[in-house]
Amino acid sequence: MKKFKVLILSFSLLSIQFMNAQSKESNKFYASTELNIGNYLGWELDVNFVTKKQNTLKIGFLNLLRGSDDDEALLYYDLYQSYQICFGKIYELNPKETVRANLSVGLGSTFVDARRSVSLIINPKIEFPFTRFFGLTFSPMLQLNKHSSYYGIGIGCVIGALRD
Repeated sequence: MKKFKVLILSFSLLSIQFMNAQSKESNKFYASTELNIGNYLGWELDVNFVTKKQNTLKIGFLNLLRGSDDDEALLYYDLYQSYQICFGKIYELNPKETVRANLSVGLGSTFVDARRSVSLIINPKIEFPFTRFFGLTFSPMLQLNKHSSYYGIGIGCVIGALRD
């Protein structure tokens, strides 16, 4: 597990260095936070890097809960946490650049009730950057792993350098 975290951190730092070597005017960096509702309930926090060619790198953390299946343990919850790294591409959906699709897939280091595993993440997002620095997001998500998969929808906001 430690090696996986070091690998993600190393790759992230290399990606940031690669993106900084390009034109700073066209690269974008923003954060997003979402409320996630599905077979679990919780929140997600991400940082997003967008290159001048609209390629994306997302690094994030997902924290989810759901009621336990154990009838005798009414106050217990199943915990689902995931550290994520995803790659994708942004496609503008209108000429004003106020609606766009951010299609991404990636891997996660997932912790489900004291069991760790690697997850495949499929997370297309529809982003509404209303201004250059603020917008809303709507995103279905699917995380597949051998212990317990997550499926649901996230609704949240994005803040940062969203568009020119």
